[in-house]
Amino acid sequence: MGDIFVTSGIGNSYPEGYLVGRVTQINNLLNDSFLSITLQPLQNMNKLELVLVVSENND
Repeated sequence: MGDIFVTSGIGNSYPEGYLVGRVTQINNLLNDSFLSITLQPLQNMNKLELVLVVSENND
């Protein structure tokens, strides 16, 4: 908890070191080898021009 996520710059889609968010919650998912992590944004959300949202596929 409290860790900071930043962009890596890998793939050249986003510059390296861009602040993304701080970890506020970590959940173990039943029967899954991954964790669900919630971040608190570190940017002013009122000044964003472009947002990329990644979510679970619930087909």
